[in-house]
Amino acid sequence: MITFLAFLACTLWISNDDLCGEGVDRQHYYLDADGDGYGDPAADGGCLYQDRYVPNADDCDDADATIVPLMYRDSDGDGWGDSSDLLYGCTLEEGYTWESADCDDADAETGGPLWYRDADDDGDGAGDAVRATCRRPAGFVDNNRDCDDTTPLRNSSTIWYYNGDNDGYGLSGDSQSSCEAPEGYGAFVGGDCDDLNPTFSLQCPFTSVVVGGVEDADYRLLYEPVRQASHACALRSNGTAFCWGADNEGQASPPAGTRWQKLAAGALHSCRISAYDGSVQCWGRDDSGEVSGTPDGKYYTELVSGSFFSCVLDSDGTPTCWGNAADISDVPSGPFSALTTGLRGGLRPCGGRYGGVLGADVGLRPDGDLYRN
Repeated sequence: MITFLAFLACTLWISNDDLCGEGVDRQHYYLDADGDGYGDPAADGGCLYQDRYVPNADDCDDADATIVPLMYRDSDGDGWGDSSDLLYGCTLEEGYTWESADCDDADAETGGPLWYRDADDDGDGAGDAVRATCRRPAGFVDNNRDCDDTTPLRNSSTIWYYNGDNDGYGLSGDSQSSCEAPEGYGAFVGGDCDDLNPTFSLQCPFTSVVVGGVEDADYRLLYEPVRQASHACALRSNGTAFCWGADNEGQASPPAGTRWQKLAAGALHSCRISAYDGSVQCWGRDDSGEVSGTPDGKYYTELVSGSFFSCVLDSDGTPTCWGNAADISDVPSGPFSALTTGLRGGLRPCGGRYGGVLGADVGLRPDGDLYRN
């Protein structure tokens, strides 16, 4: 006889009550909504593990991951605690703090800094702080001053120049440092010569030009190798200037320094008056005291140069001359309002006869451009 056995297949369902019912001692799981590793005691998920549930009900605020039931001994009272000396609980005990990672809990000056991501590596961080550690993590800094962490050109040290005419160039002497541009300071580049006129940016118009050089017959015979010794200097509206032409005595190489308001050129020397303090300075040939005899101690307003001498007027209109004694032997006492020189030694009012200044004539066009023939 053949016997057929039939097996009845069943599905066994186990409920939460079966696992966690009365008299059953099993682990319960609680919702950890803020992901800080601590569960909400009011959100018991039973004894079956579920995603986002943890096996404790210790969270003090399950909506804020920064609030956890850990407090740390704060011996120095700086608000940062010793991470190795802690208590559990949601009520802060005296002498404790919620913040850990004190680098030295015996020194109130040494706490636990917060670190901020410095993505553009410019020394300024941005975004939310990471948990404090005593050692700076790579790519982080201890400040969040950056307003644009995608470019190192923008940070708290960015220099902005005042830009009154919105031409992209600002005044070099008027700047501020900040991440965001202060009102009116919208230029990254300084050096604007006229911040009220967008026509002129870094190339300022010329306001004057002076020409010096050698044309005296006797001097030409004595210095035959340098008889074509014309040079010139031009002044821009922002007080900057440059010289060119013959430079055998350094007459076309002005010293670096202040901005100028007046220029003059002799045979083999040149002079200028400072726009700041009215002082006078000369450079080039000094055989007759053209340079070393320069006066000081007053505010000078006018300046002229002859072949081997120069003269100035101070603010009282008193003239002072220095250089070749034969040219300045009879200087009147003044006061005067203007100065000029004669033609001894070949100082010509418009240009030099020889080719050292790129031609015989030098002048200014109506638009402030320099004309050199």
